[in-house]
Amino acid sequence: MEHEKSILDTKHKKIVLLLIEMARLYDEMNHSSGWKCVGMGVDFLL
Repeated sequence: MEHEKSILDTKHKKIVLLLIEMARLYDEMNHSSGWKCVGMGVDFLL
């Protein structure tokens, strides 16, 4: 049971980190240079 809880915690942490990362990206997008970062990120993903 304890093992399942740790897996859940890890998943939760990843989601929180992802939300923080997205919030940071969104914040950067409000500045003009942010769009270049997004373009590079999209190129990297594809």
